[in-house]
Amino acid sequence: MNWFEFVPASLSAIATVAAAVAAFFSLRVSKQAIRISESSALASHHQSASIKYTTLVQELLEASSGFSEICYGMWVDWPKELEVMDDSGRGGTNPRPLRHVVSDSSEMLANYGSKSHPGGRVSSSALLSVVRHGLPDLSEEEYLKLLDRADGEYQSFESTFGATGSSRNIETSPAFRWGCYQLLRRVEPEDWSTVWKDAWLPNGWIDRYKTEYVKLKPTLERAHDSLKLERSKLAHTAFPLGNNPVLSKRYDEVLAVLDNLLHGCDDSVLDPYKNWTFEEEMSQLVICSMAIGVCAHRQCELLYKKANE
Repeated sequence: MNWFEFVPASLSAIATVAAAVAAFFSLRVSKQAIRISESSALASHHQSASIKYTTLVQELLEASSGFSEICYGMWVDWPKELEVMDDSGRGGTNPRPLRHVVSDSSEMLANYGSKSHPGGRVSSSALLSVVRHGLPDLSEEEYLKLLDRADGEYQSFESTFGATGSSRNIETSPAFRWGCYQLLRRVEPEDWSTVWKDAWLPNGWIDRYKTEYVKLKPTLERAHDSLKLERSKLAHTAFPLGNNPVLSKRYDEVLAVLDNLLHGCDDSVLDPYKNWTFEEEMSQLVICSMAIGVCAHRQCELLYKKANE
């Protein structure tokens, strides 16, 4: 092949490669344009759902402030009030303050109530299981055995005895049983009975919890129904909410919070125990009610987090 024959062939090959490269970049730009177009359409299609979410979360945050404050008080302030009844010498040679025993025990129960169902769903039956099932086989021998391990320890009870797994009943957990032994020994049964009765009186801790919950409940129900309706409106459209993973996840998380507050933390779950007559279980009822307050406060904290995302 002479030079004049080679040049056209070379130019043809270069043109072919250039055309292929141009086609590649054209396809790439086209795909990017399609993605941008789809993203724009998705954002436009879900604009109402996004606005609804933002508006409702802000409303929930504002409406739950009083309730959240009471729940926090049940967790932090109520245990402090109980220390006036404490006979600490009956809890060992160097026992933890009673407020620590109360808060540690209620937090263990709150954690157990949130681990009993998948996805962290709060179970009111688990929170009250200690009273429903009872504390089996309490004995002096077990108390002394636990005392030997825990006396003088200032870490959490679960750090001393091991964590309570979601697959076992909390009433068999050494850490929780140790907390209950401390409560039963350091405060007289009649004093626990007085604490429980006073909590139901006007401006008592349970009365305040119920008052604030009743105020909040209609807002919880409206928000729950609104989010479910907004999701269902998109279900059979070109872009259901599942096509928007970020917004869909936010809907799921807030709906889970609302379900927990409406079912796991409903004020009525304590009503059957208001006039409880078994004095030996009064300390456990106090712990159960505090645990409900802990769970409810955590749900309110999640709303705060969602509102500030």
